[in-house]
Amino acid sequence: MPGVRAVIVRAIRGFDRRSGIFSPHGARLYAAVSPRVLRPFYRRVVDDAARFVGERDALIVDLGSGPGELTRMVAERLPRARMVGVEPAEVMRTMASARGGRFVDGRAEAIPLEDASVDLVVSTLSAHHWSDMPAALRELDRVLRPGAEAWIYDLRFAAYGPEDLARIGAEAGIEPVRLSRSIVPGRLVRPFALIRLRATLAA
Repeated sequence: MPGVRAVIVRAIRGFDRRSGIFSPHGARLYAAVSPRVLRPFYRRVVDDAARFVGERDALIVDLGSGPGELTRMVAERLPRARMVGVEPAEVMRTMASARGGRFVDGRAEAIPLEDASVDLVVSTLSAHHWSDMPAALRELDRVLRPGAEAWIYDLRFAAYGPEDLARIGAEAGIEPVRLSRSIVPGRLVRPFALIRLRATLAA
């Protein structure tokens, strides 16, 4: 239900602001805690990325990269890939860059990359911060190469449902066949949902 989801997302955003997660202290705490909590989930994302990209010299974008843990994990697993972390919070970019890698200022609605240049976009637990989901989908569609994909992972209770996604996709001008939503498999619990955007194939 859109109204319920909106309340949940506003609550999450409010908690982030009050907790100071984007302050230097909050960012350090998040960087220390989140990898331990999310590492099994990140491993699944990395495995999926490795299967999708293979041995190609691919450009992979970590959208909303935070302190860069997933970016580094993908880079270690896929040394031939070119990794770019896109993150709007300066404190997160500074922290991530200090540990190596390329991290640039940007957001889902304004990705600082060229048209049709990206082989895979991965976003984990940042979509509930996006201010304009249709604009974000259009921007993702812009940067994807033919046959590329964008994977938007979020908390299941905060992620858009099928009806919402259909409405947002129509507003963004994305054909329904190119958008899908699924629940990420888990052993005991399944707290994450995945929205997948597939680029058009080359003519």
